[in-house]
Amino acid sequence: KHGEQIAERRIALFGDERADHAAALKSNGENGPSADWTGRFISAYASTHRWEDWAETWAHYLHMVDTVDTAMSFGLDGYDVEIDHEPFDAQALWQPNDPDAEEFLDFVNHWIQLTGVLNELSRSMGLPDFYPFVVSDTVVRKLHFVHGRVRPFERAPV
Repeated sequence: KHGEQIAERRIALFGDERADHAAALKSNGENGPSADWTGRFISAYASTHRWEDWAETWAHYLHMVDTVDTAMSFGLDGYDVEIDHEPFDAQALWQPNDPDAEEFLDFVNHWIQLTGVLNELSRSMGLPDFYPFVVSDTVVRKLHFVHGRVRPFERAPV
């Protein structure tokens, strides 16, 4: 029953995987992404099909984890900077009552602060943003879902 509930929530978040993948890719190639994709997806490509949304969200999550870990290993901490940003709260989460909700929110908000600094550094060099993505509440919800799939494996004994 729990697995069925998770599958239903995954479909609610990412869409129905039964949609024709080839047709979705063709349509995107011909028409481009929908005008409102930035509010619902991490990338324009993620908006093409549920499988691409799932893959892009996973890849983004892994990039976030690795980049934060690397930054922290060099002493770069997003919380030590002052970037104007409205932090995400539990309302943006897939499961607001998740026991790891605060930890995940800290991670996401740290990410936003860190990428804000990296973008400012890039701009000061006349370069494009290091992190050109827009993270919406919907994207945070999807990232939290992915995080929930990873957490049990992080706790498993090796």
